[in-house]
Parts: sequence; C-alpha cells; structure tokens
Amino acid sequence: GGDIYPLGSCQLLERMTALYTIQPKPGYFIQDVKVDGTSVGSVPNFTFDPVYTNHTIRATFARKAPTYQITAAANEGGSVLPAGAGAFTQGGAMAFAIIPKSGMITKSVTVDGVALAVRERFLFSDVRRAHTITASFASKIAAEAGYGGSISPCGEVTTEYNGSQTFHIVPIHGYTVANVLVD
Repeated sequence: GGDIYPLGSCQLLERMTALYTIQPKPGYFIQDVKVDGTSVGSVPNFTFDPVYTNHTIRATFARKAPTYQITAAANEGGSVLPAGAGAFTQGGAMAFAIIPKSGMITKSVTVDGVALAVRERFLFSDVRRAHTITASFASKIAAEAGYGGSISPCGEVTTEYNGSQTFHIVPIHGYTVANVLVD
C-alpha cells in the first residue's frame, strides 16, 4: 500500500538528523505510523532529530481514508462553531470560529491541551489525528472612583463567565459613598 523513504536500514552518525517520508501508493491512505512501536498518527513525514540510538519506523496503509474526531467546546459565555464533535477525513481541513456572547470577551483558546493566543478563528489543516479545541469566555468590568475615595481593584477587571467580583470602595476622611453606578 505504500513506502517509507529512505527504504531499508540506514547507518547514521550519532547526532545526525534523519527525515523519513511516508508515501501511499495511488488509491491508498496512510493508516498509521509507528516509531519504536508507538503510534505517531498518520503523519506523512517523521524526523529523528538528533539520532542517539537505534530506531524503527513502520507504516501501515489502507484503501479507505481514515477519519478523525475533532471536538469543540466552550463555556456558556460564547461558542466555538461548529460546536460539538465531527468526523473528518484524513487530509481534510476544518475552520472553527470563536465567538463571545454580547458583552463577553474571549479569555483563552486551547488546542489539543496547548494554550494559544486569543483569536477569532482556528484552522485544522491536513487532519491526520483527533483534535480538541476549547474556548473560555469572560466579562470585563471597568472600575473607577471619582474624587473623594478609591475603589479596589481599579481599572479594567476580567471576571469568569457567571463568576463574581468583589470591589472595596473606601471614601477618604470627610467623604461618604454617594452612589455606585452599575451598567
């Protein structure tokens, strides 16, 4: 169903880099690649970098394209769309939109357990294994005090969706809290 290049055994000097290409024959797909007996997915390339010991690499091929699950989840402060989970064919691509509800902000985006910079979209391209994407949303509160007192914390404060935030309002000597505006 396919080949690994370079073929056969290779002798390499210690600390060298060895790149292997996994190539299915026409009508076949990469089912799985195992390195030293452990699956690394259906990758089209694998690099041993650097080489310190003997290794094995083995590929299996199939006539039917494998499918992989991509699971999307978010807290109630927004959505990752399309939501839920879906099966995607090997080599396919899927874009996800990260959308906060009105008044909310995106606090974090995590892909396969790795925190990423906050973003509005994420693209999985050349899908060759299962993935997860999660987003967490929060709200921002602007807190400021006029002359005659202070509020703590002060400035822009981020709170978890459905969370709470306590503010301490302290008037200076001779002043009282006249009103607190909340919108």
